[in-house]
Amino acid sequence: MKQILLLAAMMFAGTALQAKAPAGWGEDFTIATQQAKTNYKPILLLFDRSGSAFEKDVLATSAFARIRSKVQPVYIEFGGGDLKDQTVNANRALVAKYKVTRTPYMVLLAADGETTIAPVPLQGKPDEIADRVQQMLKNYDTRMAAQIRQKLDDDSRTSFWLTDFDLARARAAGEKKPLLVLFTGSDWCGYCIKMDADLLSKGKFQEFAKQDLIAVYLDFPQRKQLSAEVRAANAEVSQRFKVRGFPTIVMLAPDGTTEVARFEGYNGNPDEWFKQIREAAKKARGVKTDRRR
Repeated sequence: MKQILLLAAMMFAGTALQAKAPAGWGEDFTIATQQAKTNYKPILLLFDRSGSAFEKDVLATSAFARIRSKVQPVYIEFGGGDLKDQTVNANRALVAKYKVTRTPYMVLLAADGETTIAPVPLQGKPDEIADRVQQMLKNYDTRMAAQIRQKLDDDSRTSFWLTDFDLARARAAGEKKPLLVLFTGSDWCGYCIKMDADLLSKGKFQEFAKQDLIAVYLDFPQRKQLSAEVRAANAEVSQRFKVRGFPTIVMLAPDGTTEVARFEGYNGNPDEWFKQIREAAKKARGVKTDRRR
């Protein structure tokens, strides 16, 4: 119930306010994630209200100014009535994803934008909070940074794929693009591997996806290690769309809800599949949906 009330507050409270991030903080999680994947910095995600005591007493300190250079800082505004629909949708998805029920709330993520390192305890004096974040960053560098960097390098050739369905859905709604959802078993499913080699890794598909789609890659590997958080999220989306096997491609209208087409398995004919995917995307762009969904 608290989460529902907080989501409502984010949508409707403070209609006279203009959202404004603190100095040095970005406001677009998608852009910040793209930057983090390039500079390999972990993401420090803060949920708060503009002009809060936390902003004045903690973020404005010199200790936190030094931390900003080591992370990709992202500020998620609550209560700003002048936020664009695209931003509101993306912020709502983040609130739900991280189960935020109060502000301020801060969480440290790996540079991939998916792996949660830990929420940041915000009790204590400003210097104590800053020291806590510094220690978390040192632990990240020691235990996780090299693995995340290798993962990002391995994934760079297919960087147009998103891996978070809720954020992709918000982006599709904001950009008014069809949403292609791929369910795959990348390291064990023979048809998935063949479809990737024949179609998904080819330039013509990738250029089409970059220009005309929002594409989501939901993997169900057997040998590759995914975080428990990512595995659970992928399983929930699979159940939602009643996926029966791999590979499965679901084409959705820009609302991220209305299913337009579904492709199950792979018949070994990449040209035919590419044609059908393009036709499904064209159909999805023409679907009129209820924006309130």
